[in-house]
Amino acid sequence: MSIVVIGALSPGQNAIVNWFWFGFAVLGLIVNSNSKSKKERNTWVPVLLVSAVCTLLVALNV
Repeated sequence: MSIVVIGALSPGQNAIVNWFWFGFAVLGLIVNSNSKSKKERNTWVPVLLVSAVCTLLVALNV
């Protein structure tokens, strides 16, 4: 069972949340880029890079 909530946030609130998620993805990218573990860097940096690009596109309404 899934629940769909439409209009839960105002457009202004939605923009704030979108930019928050973008910042969170960028922060994760920075932190994982500086990891001592090569395995962790090789796994998470590409994932977080794609995540950051996707969240940026959403935040910019592209």
